[in-house]
This record gives sequence, C-alpha cells and structure tokens, in this order.
Amino acid sequence: MKLPAVWFAVALAAGIAAGSARPARPAAWLMIFCVALLFGILLLLFRRLAAAVCFALIAWSAIGGLAYVMEKSSVPADNVAHQIADGHLDVNGPLRWRGLLRSDPLRLPWGIRYELDLEQAEDAQGPRRASGGLRLNYYANENNMENPPAWRAGDRIEVLAIAHEPRNYL
Repeated sequence: MKLPAVWFAVALAAGIAAGSARPARPAAWLMIFCVALLFGILLLLFRRLAAAVCFALIAWSAIGGLAYVMEKSSVPADNVAHQIADGHLDVNGPLRWRGLLRSDPLRLPWGIRYELDLEQAEDAQGPRRASGGLRLNYYANENNMENPPAWRAGDRIEVLAIAHEPRNYL
C-alpha cells in the first residue's frame, strides 16, 4: 500500500457526504465513532489487521459526519447570508437594516466605510431577526463629504440600503 492516508481521506469525505445526505444528531456520530474505535482496538489486540483497518475507516467516516453536523450547527439559523440563500429575504430592492457598528468609520479616498453587526432586517413582509455583518459604503463627493454621519463604534444605527453579496473575501 503506497498511499495509506488516501483511504482515510476517502473515508472522511464519505462521512461528510453521508452527514450532508442524512443529517443525524452529533451524539449518533460520536457513538458510531466510539464503537468503531473500540472494535478496531479489540481487533488489533487479536491481530486481525484487515478487520481493524475496516473499523478505523468507519471511525474516520463517523468523524467526517460529526464534523459536518457540528459545522452546520455552529451557524445561527437567523444568519442573513442563509436567509438570502434560502429566499426568505429579498435583496433585489432596498431593505431597512438595523444593528450596531463594529468599529469606527474608516475614511477612504472615495468615502467612508462602516461595518455593521446586524440585529434586524426589514423587507416588504416586515422586520425579521438577522445576525451576521453588513459593510456600508458611503460614497462622497464635494457636496456630501462636508457633513458625513457622525457614527462611532457601538452606535445602534438604522439604514435603508441595497445589499449585494461580496465578490470575494470580506
């Protein structure tokens, strides 16, 4: 066997695929892992190497399923990106966004950037709870740069803005 780690990587990927196809509770994946590990160790003690490797692969699959389920449960249900992806929040027009400023405004050559921790988003169906972040860009020209909004980190603000998904990271 020239590449033994490949089999464990395939088993991990199979567990991730199984977790996405049929999600189960984390306790079920953990139980499968523990049982497979126990049987694998017992089979090693009795010098049944092939069977022990099979149970090791099952344990790696269970770790993959557990990782998938744990990652999915770490994202809140009211995350704004998930609401947009599921079609619960229509971003084709302007929405009313409410939240707290994460940091002080950042002055840039073309204007000011604000980063908002969302608390609520309001569309035509009404307000709904939302978590996540929103970056607001206040584009400046000679007329409106003299008196930009005097918001500071920690201020609770409400803006009417059109949201776009970012093209790349951040």
